[in-house]
Amino acid sequence: MQKWDYAAIAAQVSRIEAGCRLLQPASLVLPLCALAMMEARSSWSDENGDALTDSEYDIVEAWIAGAYLDLTTLGECEEETVRPFALLTRREESGTNGGSVALGWNTVPVTSVDYDPEELISTLDADNIKVATTGLYHVKASVALVTTGYCILALHRNSTPVGYVTQGTENAAANHVAHLDDVVELEADVWYRLLLYASVARTNTGLGVARSQGLYEHYVTWEIEFIEAT
Repeated sequence: MQKWDYAAIAAQVSRIEAGCRLLQPASLVLPLCALAMMEARSSWSDENGDALTDSEYDIVEAWIAGAYLDLTTLGECEEETVRPFALLTRREESGTNGGSVALGWNTVPVTSVDYDPEELISTLDADNIKVATTGLYHVKASVALVTTGYCILALHRNSTPVGYVTQGTENAAANHVAHLDDVVELEADVWYRLLLYASVARTNTGLGVARSQGLYEHYVTWEIEFIEAT
């Protein structure tokens, strides 16, 4: 018989937990935990080699039952918090600079939808997008910049600069990144675009200097996460 060892019990529970994560659905968890409890009752002993007392077994049972409860609610928690999202980028071949930035408002170029398994983006056309479903979205974007002035990165509706400005980021330093991070309501079949305001123009490298490391030059990252329909 095994010696009674709290560490051994904890290790057993960890193995059960790891197995249960692999053996979803959760309906398989309970039989596995019940089997482990029967094994504990029949084969584990205390430090003197005696069979577990009822109180000692209660401790084991509580540990395993706790692991079972955590595991059966784990899937529900993850299902509630993992939301569909789409990732759009503007990237160039290695050695290609980001391009010019004019004084004032500039349309941020977006060239591809890199990830969108739930088809949140219905259309990408000339740096404009449409979403498939009207709803609440978490919108995050980053744009590489080389400018000595300040900038504002915003989300606009249609082509009107005053529409749907969600957040601006100002930065007076050169070689920086402008960020946007906000929760907004987007309407289906309405054009949206990222616009960047720059207080100083810069040709060729305004949207970033190429690093020429043999990898894609990433200048724009735009993530759109669906929260709920409205």
